[in-house]
Amino acid sequence: MCWIGAGLIVLLACRLQVMGLTTPNFATSDNPTARSPSFLTRLLTFTYLPAFNGLLLLFPKWLSFDWTMDAIPRLTSIFDSRNLFTILFYGLIYLAISKCLRELRSQEILKKRPRKCRGCGQISNNNNYPSLCECTTPSRISRSSETLLLSLSILIVPFIPATNLFFYVGFVVAERVLYLPSVGYCLLLGIGYARLARSRYLLSRAALALLVLTYSARTYIRNFDWKDEEALYKSGININPPKGIKYFILY
Repeated sequence: MCWIGAGLIVLLACRLQVMGLTTPNFATSDNPTARSPSFLTRLLTFTYLPAFNGLLLLFPKWLSFDWTMDAIPRLTSIFDSRNLFTILFYGLIYLAISKCLRELRSQEILKKRPRKCRGCGQISNNNNYPSLCECTTPSRISRSSETLLLSLSILIVPFIPATNLFFYVGFVVAERVLYLPSVGYCLLLGIGYARLARSRYLLSRAALALLVLTYSARTYIRNFDWKDEEALYKSGININPPKGIKYFILY
């Protein structure tokens, strides 16, 4: 875990260097929640936004060139139904990371225990010289857990500077900050496909084909929104009506 912490520190240092070691200046409309006087509103909204970004990776139905103002209504109450999605999102991440750490810990314990060698019946200890018989420790669990933990790290760590955790940012949602996390997401899809293929080969191939076709179709359709400025502004009206209509009128 040390290298993850070191990577996070380097990432934050680079981000602060680019910002000139100062906090960003932005209008209230760029990130309304940051200027909200209610701590509860800031807490609920800022914890919900990473979950919403995760949903964009998984199901990119809602895409917009501008997510400022009230494109995503602020969460002002603990009874807002979106809080359930926030809890589910962080709960899944917690379970995945906990599972990885438990398996890695178990693997380390197994490596330190004396074990019976295959074929010769002798007892081998890691502190002794290796015997002539084959003494191996299964490493599949360790490699699988390390790969999963690496994928989660690539998914989470690059996104942390955009979470308003260390400093407020000048946007509500920005799809560009999902470029690096999408690498971790793709790795997670690969891990899931590999595990499913071991037991359900045909189902895994069908799921992969459906996923590729769906994302390809969404990309193809989205390209029409970037054909020209008029199409781009029209595409933003449904997501952010005030900004989309304003841009369209000015155009």
